[in-house]
Amino acid sequence: MPLNILNLPPELLSEITRNVISRKDLCQLRSVNLFFDTLATPEIFKSITVCNNAKSTERFWTILHTPHVAQHVQYIKFYESGQTMAEREVRKRIEAAFSLLHQTPCLKTLDLYFNAYYEEISTSAHPCAEMAHSHQWDIVFALGSNRNPLRELRSLTFSGWLGATKFGSFFDEAPIARLTASLRHLGFSLPESSRGMAKWGARELYWKQVVVPRVLKPAVNLLESLSIVRSRAWQEVQYLDASQIPTYPRLAALSLRNVIWEEGTIGEGNIVTPSPLEEFIVRHSKTLKKLELRHCSICVKERFEPPLTYWADIYKRLAKALTELVELEVEFDIKGRLERPYVYNPHNFYSSVESLDGTRRDALALEEFKAVVKIRGMGSRR
Repeated sequence: MPLNILNLPPELLSEITRNVISRKDLCQLRSVNLFFDTLATPEIFKSITVCNNAKSTERFWTILHTPHVAQHVQYIKFYESGQTMAEREVRKRIEAAFSLLHQTPCLKTLDLYFNAYYEEISTSAHPCAEMAHSHQWDIVFALGSNRNPLRELRSLTFSGWLGATKFGSFFDEAPIARLTASLRHLGFSLPESSRGMAKWGARELYWKQVVVPRVLKPAVNLLESLSIVRSRAWQEVQYLDASQIPTYPRLAALSLRNVIWEEGTIGEGNIVTPSPLEEFIVRHSKTLKKLELRHCSICVKERFEPPLTYWADIYKRLAKALTELVELEVEFDIKGRLERPYVYNPHNFYSSVESLDGTRRDALALEEFKAVVKIRGMGSRR
């Protein structure tokens, strides 16, 4: 008698469905009958990607209004194409959809990737100006307008953040504070400037009035993982004052990518005071277990003078201070076969960066740091 797959135990069929990798295969399995529809639906809609076009937005809208589907959504990724701006009707639909995220009661991760579209404009005051368009303000407004809490949300990534003080008030809404307060993981890119805008004071103001009080401080109690990325966009200027980032009592993982560290400062007795970013890391010496430094660099003030702070000095201090660290990943920009962990950056944007070689002492100190962390890791697994 031939074996009928439907005669297999439901638990086994469910396990088989969970191991189907292809989304296309899952969709075909879902169409077999009602039983397989029940099994495949949670796997198909566990993760969804939304783009700023009419087709993708309409599909997202439909999912949100189909309760037996929306209840399975755990991960949402929004990706904004920087090639064009959606029509007004689509923009309104995107805003409306993100005001209904509470209809995905199992949502755990929300990743927002923005890529502003720039439109050339010409006025008498600014003959070669550009205007930035982005859906991020529609989405932030929608999240701030939704009084229904996202109870299961634990991870938020905000990439391509465009700093605009006039929209900063959107972050003042109580739902934004509740959302960030529930996070275990927060990832964000340092707010970028609109092209052609080089007002350092505006970036500092946005960091102090929006990023720190509205995003970083509300997350202080539960946050376990933090990721900070600096854009490498041409002529991009960004502001980071790590001294204003709060101490997170549960922070176990920290990732820094493309971040340019400030040099230390010389105090009394020619003693070099560590940079605010280094101090921020050391503040978490009792909780930090994983540290990633990818394509970071130290900014030297004088082009032909040695830096005040070498990576070797930082490695030695961190190796001694981070007593709980068991995972370490360090990666630098490479030119030829040489690592370039220092930069001379007089104008503070990437188009003027001149990368500089590391030293043998840096390389040796890094190997020692890695060895210390490896020994600690082996001890923690016993």
